[in-house]
Amino acid sequence: MTGYGLGGPIRGIVGRPAAFSLGGVAVPPPVTRLSLQKSGAFASGDYAGSIGMGILRRFVVSFDYAHNAMWLTKAAEFDAPDLYDRFGAWLALGYGGDLTVIDVVEHGPAAEAGLRRGDDVTAIDGTQASWDAIFQLRALLKQPDKTQVTVSAVRDGKPMALPVTLRDLISPPGSS
Repeated sequence: MTGYGLGGPIRGIVGRPAAFSLGGVAVPPPVTRLSLQKSGAFASGDYAGSIGMGILRRFVVSFDYAHNAMWLTKAAEFDAPDLYDRFGAWLALGYGGDLTVIDVVEHGPAAEAGLRRGDDVTAIDGTQASWDAIFQLRALLKQPDKTQVTVSAVRDGKPMALPVTLRDLISPPGSS
């Protein structure tokens, strides 16, 4: 699972190309997703793909609606690496305001620590797992210098603390 939208889970194969360019401009290789969707926009053969935040965050984006054009100017963060999840679980808003595990990467760090679909995550490294903190938590779980987190969760009404050893699921930029 690589995302979630109105139509439900978005599934795909995730990787990083050796090189990437946009309009003749070499861009640091982003994390990319090859869709496995059977229906919806990402299943259509009419589109080569979508440009996501791994690309657009590198630019100041301006739209010229009168001429149906989008202008991209390199932003200060243009060369920043596009980091990917090192945790291996997808969290979504659950009942009661906590985050619920809705998918776990098989043999990934979260699965190896014992986290399962349906577990309610209440905190990660002491940060309350709420919708307000989701972007902060996702950033934490991507950091290359972070090697372990403690996930506080509830399963079948029983609290648990799981140490999760983070590791790269997609090779970082510049690695072989």
